[in-house]
Amino acid sequence: MARRGSRAGPEQGRPARIRQEGPRPPRRPPRLVAQQRGHSDEDTGSEDTRNERGTQAGRILQLLHVHGRSAAAGLGLHPGSDQSSESPDRHGLRRLRPAHRPQPATVDHRIEVESYVGLKKAFDEAGLREVKFTTNVGTTRTFDPTSPYQEQRRQALSYLKSRVDITRVLGGDSIMSGPFLYPYGAFPVTDDGEPLWSDALQDWMKSRYHAARSVFEELAEYAAAQEVKLAIEPVKSWETPPPNSVSEVLDFLDGLGPSQGGVTVDTAQVVMESQGPSVFRADVARAARQDRLTYVHLSAPDRGAVRDSWIPWDVVLTEIEPVYRGPYLVEVFNAIPPFDSSMRMARRRFWRPGEDDPVRGVDSAYDVASAALEEVRAQLPST
Repeated sequence: MARRGSRAGPEQGRPARIRQEGPRPPRRPPRLVAQQRGHSDEDTGSEDTRNERGTQAGRILQLLHVHGRSAAAGLGLHPGSDQSSESPDRHGLRRLRPAHRPQPATVDHRIEVESYVGLKKAFDEAGLREVKFTTNVGTTRTFDPTSPYQEQRRQALSYLKSRVDITRVLGGDSIMSGPFLYPYGAFPVTDDGEPLWSDALQDWMKSRYHAARSVFEELAEYAAAQEVKLAIEPVKSWETPPPNSVSEVLDFLDGLGPSQGGVTVDTAQVVMESQGPSVFRADVARAARQDRLTYVHLSAPDRGAVRDSWIPWDVVLTEIEPVYRGPYLVEVFNAIPPFDSSMRMARRRFWRPGEDDPVRGVDSAYDVASAALEEVRAQLPST
């Protein structure tokens, strides 16, 4: 990062007098965190079925433990995350959240892709050949497609293409989702250390969006050739700069071709960031009309238990369900590093079987996840 009062060079990817600030990689060894119980499409009612799903998730997690140091390097939801996890959705599809480690711009992405080939082979040999995956990708200050510097945009394109390759390798529904337009959590500040907000931030983002267009045009063509769908996820404004709303993602995509990318709608982000039900309904209709409603996450506003939460089920039923044909990701985050800090979580975490002592009268993380799946099936019978 450029020091206060200095000017950033091309290798830092920041224009003079404005620099990006965001979370730094924590200094702790990589470890794996299970967020939800694994599942398939069968009914969730019996204890035997739940145990079977837990076993399937355990096999995945064991494999990630074995392969984590090589296979999980570099694909990050949050810059600075050092943990891996997997999140299941209604179709038995899993989204990988592999560990992110700081990378030099000269990293050989081919080695990373090959490590995922090995991971997929291990999944297949463990009897998980039919399990589907999507990926969750975030850009970083090193790989920034919105950078004003052409060389850094080129590096970002190479990084994002490699993530398309990884998504293709893992197979399944082949959706690459996440906040991969502007670097996650990299808030711009002036040389005097003053953050940019409101109109100043929105005006500053215009040039960043413009710089990213050629990157995304080429990325979208590459992804289409690999049969991978791109879905940019808007994330709430206290986690990261824009795009923070569905409409901002759609505005960016308007400048691209009709088939060049879509949007991920996350119910948690919508509740906390949208301008209200009428605007959200209009955004969903707009995305569906443009064939850009690519992925949907069902998540509570506090990113915890889905049952008895503030998820706007009426809007999901009336606005999304009639026009959406893709998978739903049931998303539950435990309040553990690095998610607790990046998402500003104040609630207590769910205790984890095999890692924590049971808490009397409190559901485990796996119980919370199973209840979430049951709630989704009750609210959305078509699932």
